[in-house]
Amino acid sequence: MSHKPNYTGQQKGVTPVEMLTTLAIACILAAVAMPSLSALVSDMRERSVAGALFTSLHRARNEAIHRNARVVICKSSTGLGCASKGGWHQGWIIFHDVNNNATLDAGETLIHTELLSPGNVSLTNNGRVEGYVSFTGEGLPRSVRLYILDETFTVCRQSVTQVTARQIKLSGPGNIRSVKSVVANCS
Repeated sequence: MSHKPNYTGQQKGVTPVEMLTTLAIACILAAVAMPSLSALVSDMRERSVAGALFTSLHRARNEAIHRNARVVICKSSTGLGCASKGGWHQGWIIFHDVNNNATLDAGETLIHTELLSPGNVSLTNNGRVEGYVSFTGEGLPRSVRLYILDETFTVCRQSVTQVTARQIKLSGPGNIRSVKSVVANCS
């Protein structure tokens, strides 16, 4: 004996109460997940900016050694020349500095451009270098006047409280390393 389903012609669906309950649960889950998602996006931006700077410093040093000539990395907002105002967060360029003046002049080769949109990520330096890092043909970080450049760049999420940061440290012999640290605040 087979049993046939009884169709009465009524369609079954979702009631408004069921729909509102499902929507309320979805909103609660989204509200719980949003801070985590925001932190994840900020962390990815921070890593991206720190990685780009770390890679660019290595590239500038390697280009200087390869060319056996001075190569400069300087802050830039346009990608067409060094910026005299603003911070490193706007971006930078790398170029072969033929006349050793730390300025991109006509006839000098632009090697790389890195323009940034860091959102709520801050990129600062410890103030020893105003707007450029220069590498000699031996790969040594030196100013135009040949002063040794020891520099620390700090990349962190903007905060008025203590936060974890990534620091790119450049030492006199040309060593470049990335370390995690904690900073009191990040502006």
